[in-house]
Amino acid sequence: MTDDDDFAVPDGASPLYAGSSITKGQLFTLVFAFLLHHCCTEVAAADLLLLLNTVIPGCMPHNLYFFKKLLQPGVAGNIDMHAVCSKCGEYLCMVTNGILSYICPECNCSLNIKDLINNGNTFLTYSLEKQLRTLFEKIKIGNSLARQTDSSADSLNDIHDGSEYQKMNCKFPESISLTCNTDGIPAFASSNTSLWPIYLIINELPLALRRVHMLLSSLWIGPSKPRLDSFFKPVVQSLEKLYDEAFEWVCGGRLIRTTVHMCVVSCDSVARPLLQNLKQFNGEYGCGFCFNSGTVVQKGLGNVRCYAELHHKSVPMNR
Repeated sequence: MTDDDDFAVPDGASPLYAGSSITKGQLFTLVFAFLLHHCCTEVAAADLLLLLNTVIPGCMPHNLYFFKKLLQPGVAGNIDMHAVCSKCGEYLCMVTNGILSYICPECNCSLNIKDLINNGNTFLTYSLEKQLRTLFEKIKIGNSLARQTDSSADSLNDIHDGSEYQKMNCKFPESISLTCNTDGIPAFASSNTSLWPIYLIINELPLALRRVHMLLSSLWIGPSKPRLDSFFKPVVQSLEKLYDEAFEWVCGGRLIRTTVHMCVVSCDSVARPLLQNLKQFNGEYGCGFCFNSGTVVQKGLGNVRCYAELHHKSVPMNR
């Protein structure tokens, strides 16, 4: 294996530098998304790689040739591009060389795949299965997956102590569970462009190691928020496969099959209504727990929407 093989995603699981929370593989994806979104020329891409390697030596492939080599399906095959409709945001397909045009199943609009790529109507995904296999086989995180429990029945210290978690009966190495998180962050201080990553963490890892070994599942970069049902579609399909068929990895010459359970999606009050396909919390009927329309009341120099407790009627959350 050469030094350049370390950048094949998700094999680039080593941090950019000691103490960094970003891996080389994650930086590779961010740079790739940046180049696509801004339609950078090869000269600009080569200069960007040179700049990054000057600031942090070895953080990226040495030149544009090796960078492009990792994107070839037969070499890496770990980054997939997915297209969404430019009109309605509906998920279309995974972009391949054989697909030149596509008809949106929701609005029946005929779309050119190349135009969608140039206009930023795409997002990237990592292979969760390959990331998990790398963590267990090369990083050997299985040695750290010791369940943390408390002897006190009344103490709730971690997700492991919850009743819903215990119903899943996750026992490593037969099974593990994941928690998902997504949120939008500004890509640059002076730009409207935002990044929407989808991260997953392994709940059975000790708390100190969960953020170190996070899984970057998907990445959206664009001037607007993604339609989250479209953004999550390939992720859900991948999680269903990992639950139904498990994934295989080798430890000490022994083949192990591990089933993956999706536990919970954790997000803030801005991303939550997008996931639930509801209005935002400050909009009419914006409460995610009842049918109260709310009342706009004055607060300070502005107004807020208030949900009176007397009119609060609980309803099932699966509506």
